[in-house]
Amino acid sequence: MTPAWVLFLGWLVVCLFIWMIASLFKDDRGPSYVKAMRAKTDDSYFELLSSATNSLCEFILRLDRDRECMEMLQSLPGLENLDKYPNGRLNPRLATIILCDARRCYQRLGNSYFNIESREGLGLLMLVCRLLSAEVDADVSVLRHQENVRMFAAKLKFLFEEGLYIQIGGGDYDDEFRFGVIFGIIANRHDLVQVYSTLMYRWASIIAKADGTIDAQESKELAQIMKMGSLTADGCNVKVSSDNGSSVSYDYSAADAKATSGGKVDAERT
Repeated sequence: MTPAWVLFLGWLVVCLFIWMIASLFKDDRGPSYVKAMRAKTDDSYFELLSSATNSLCEFILRLDRDRECMEMLQSLPGLENLDKYPNGRLNPRLATIILCDARRCYQRLGNSYFNIESREGLGLLMLVCRLLSAEVDADVSVLRHQENVRMFAAKLKFLFEEGLYIQIGGGDYDDEFRFGVIFGIIANRHDLVQVYSTLMYRWASIIAKADGTIDAQESKELAQIMKMGSLTADGCNVKVSSDNGSSVSYDYSAADAKATSGGKVDAERT
C-alpha cells in the first residue's frame, strides 16, 4: 500500500471517529421539536398566569357584590367623576382602583402599557379583560390567539390613555397602591387589603418571572405589594380625588372625615 493510501485511510478513520463523537451530542429533533417545546413553555406560563388572575378576579368580583363595601365606596367623596365611566360589570370606582393598581404594578416591574403584546403584557391584559369583558371572563383561552390579543391590547391602551386616575395626597400615601389606601387607611378594612396584596403578589410574581429572572427593580416592587397590608394612618390628612377637580380630606385626628374645597391634589398620578 502506497503512502498516499495510508494517509487517505488515516484521514477517513479520523473523520469517521469525529462523526461518531458528534452524533452522540447532536440534537436531531429538528425545528418542530423546538417549536413544540416553546409552545409547551408558553402553555405552562399561560396556565400559571390564568390561575393567578382567576384568584385575583374572583376576589374582586366578590367584593363588587359586597353591599357594605360598595356603599362605603359610593359614599366616598372625591371620586364622583368616575361614576360616568360605567363598564357594565364592575362598580366604576372599584374598577378604576384596580386598573390604577394594575397599571402601576405593571409599569414598576419595568414594563410599558404601550407594549402589551408580550409575555409580560399578557398578564395585564388578562386581568383587565377578565374584569371588564364578559367574553374573556367566560373563556380566557381567547387570549391564546394573537389576533384577539392585538384587539384587546388596542382597547386597553385606549382605556389607559383616557386618563382614569385616582390621586392620593397628604401624608406619605401618594406612592401607595390605591386599594391599600382606600380600603385600608380610609375604610379600615385591613382584612381585605391583606387578601388583595397576597393575590396581587402572586399575579405580579408570574409577570416578573416571564423572562426567567427577577431583577432588583422587580424585587423591590414585589416587596412593595406585600407592604400594602401594613399601611396605617399617621395622623395626616389623606386626600382622594379623581379628575373632576375636587378632593376630600380624611382627618384622622377627628372622628369623622371632612370634605375640603380646592383643586386637584398635587400628587403623583398612578
